[in-house]
Parts: sequence; structure tokens; C-alpha cells
Amino acid sequence: MKKLTLLAFGLFSYLLFLFCTLYTMGFLNNRWVSTGVDQGESTTFGVALLINVGLVSLFGFCHSLFARKSIKQRLQWLLPEASIRSLYVFQSSAILIGVCIAWQAMPTSLWHFDNPMLAGLIYGLQGLGWALVVWATFAINHFELTGLQQVYHHLMDQDEPEPRFVTPLLYRIVRHPMQSGILLAFWCTPHMTLGHMVFALTMTIYILVGIRFEERSLLESFGDDYRRYQQQVPMLIPSLRHLKLVRTGALSGAK
Repeated sequence: MKKLTLLAFGLFSYLLFLFCTLYTMGFLNNRWVSTGVDQGESTTFGVALLINVGLVSLFGFCHSLFARKSIKQRLQWLLPEASIRSLYVFQSSAILIGVCIAWQAMPTSLWHFDNPMLAGLIYGLQGLGWALVVWATFAINHFELTGLQQVYHHLMDQDEPEPRFVTPLLYRIVRHPMQSGILLAFWCTPHMTLGHMVFALTMTIYILVGIRFEERSLLESFGDDYRRYQQQVPMLIPSLRHLKLVRTGALSGAK
């Protein structure tokens, strides 16, 4: 029964993650959801800014806290190890949904492109960003990243495989394609308001800080392999020279 409970929690966390992704897409485009980035409660500029920055800070704090090895080790005293990733996915998704719902509208327009072709191109880039996010998860291990693999292996009494350092195609272009896709999705909009800008900018700052800590952890885990990878592959934005090296297969050590 305990194993089935963990599996049910893992499935619920995964479904919440999918819902959160779709909700965030609707939130940023002011469509399909009850409160879009420009449709929330409207108050004075100072109060709205304080609340919105606080909301993103809360998300960043909790997201980073649960990612720390020391916190994961402490949680293992209370919860089965197989459920830790699902708990991480659950709290991140729930808090991000809460951020979207509690967001304060700051509707001052910064740019607005009315041309249908230009707007369509920008929406296409935004869609490409979301596609990169999905592709990046499957390029590594989508079900391990979202916690389903761990609860399934626990149910089947299977050991978790040892982590391996691999760089499938997308990860030979940039080291963090998931974050590149998120930034593209957050910033590409034909109508940028002040509130949308605050969301995109604060999330960008958090992502850049988070990458720094993530890379420190990856260096501890994979040592010189990851250090060489850092030297060869850009972090978020590939250069034309690097893309040429990828195309010709000139990069060494990629697996």
C-alpha cells in the first residue's frame, strides 16, 4: 500500500507539473486562465512591484531550497528517497501556480506590435521556447526529471541507475537548453507590459543565479568531464562558430 501511495503521489505531482506548464503559458499570454499576467489585481505601482517581486522571490527560495543536497538528505529522514523528486516537482508547480494567481497587474505598455505577421513570428519564437523546454527534458530523461521514474522503480523494487554524464544533441548546442527555452518563452511576446517585464526579468535573474549553483553541483559530481564541457559548450546562447562545430561533429567528448 505504501508503494502504491508513493506512485499515486508521483503521478499527481506529474499531472500538476503538466497543468502548471499549460497554466503558465496561458498566464503569459492572457488566455485560457482566469488571471493573466495583465489581468490580475491592479493597485499602485509600488505595492504591485513589491508583491510581484516577493512572489517570484518566494518561488525562487523554495525552488532552490528543495534542490539543495542537505535538504534532500534531511527529507530522507521523513520520507522515502523515491518520493523526494516528486515532492520537489509538486511544491515547485504548486507555488508557481500560486504566483500566477496572486500576480498584480502592471498594465503599462512597453511595446506592442500590431502587425499580424510580426506578431505571429514572435509567437512562433515563444512556441519554439516551450518546445525546447519539452525537448530538453526528453533528451536527458523526462521521467527521471519529473519524479515518475523514481516512484516506479520503488514500486518494482528496482535500484536507481547511477547518474551518467551525457550530452545528447541539444546539450551540445548549449549547456542548459531547458533554461534557454524558458527565457525565450518568457521574453517573446508581441505585447510587453510592465508586469510581464517584471515577471520575465525577475525569473531571468533567478535562472542565472540557479544555473551558477547547478553548475557547481555538476562539477562536484562529474569533475573534469563537466569542466571540459563548460569550456567547449556555451551556457545559454550558441555562437555561429559553435553551431558550425556541432554541425561538423568537431566537438570532442560529446556522448
